[in-house]
Amino acid sequence: MAAEEQTMQDVSTIEIPQSPAELAEVAAAAAPRTEGMPIIHVEGLKRNYGKVEAVKGISFDVYPGEIFGFLGPNGAGKTTTISMLSTLLKPTAGKAIVAGYDVLHQRSQVRESIGMIFQDPSLDDRLTADETCAFTRLSMGCPLISVGQDVTRC
Repeated sequence: MAAEEQTMQDVSTIEIPQSPAELAEVAAAAAPRTEGMPIIHVEGLKRNYGKVEAVKGISFDVYPGEIFGFLGPNGAGKTTTISMLSTLLKPTAGKAIVAGYDVLHQRSQVRESIGMIFQDPSLDDRLTADETCAFTRLSMGCPLISVGQDVTRC
């Protein structure tokens, strides 16, 4: 039997989970294995603004191939955490490694390893493509460039 036919046969015999426990079992079996080095490692990460603790010592790992949701109510520290992981903010304390690079000491390597888009397209309708690129470069601490220069390097 051809591999494609085997796959189709396997799919047709899959049982649909009937309870939360069965669904959890299926999800656990399908989850990526947490072997090897995580793509994101966060340990005791904190960020204070004066006396306000915006991020209170969170720790987690994200492994390659894993789908990770970062959820919480307004003011929980999600944006602040993402800003620290993308090197836009320095942590007050703790450790964060992204793609094998320390967000505090290897900022350029972290930035070369990630992509980021804004949650709300608040500037899209006001800026040209060139202005958006210039804004993004400046917000990431990169110098402005002339037309024709390599935009892939900071």
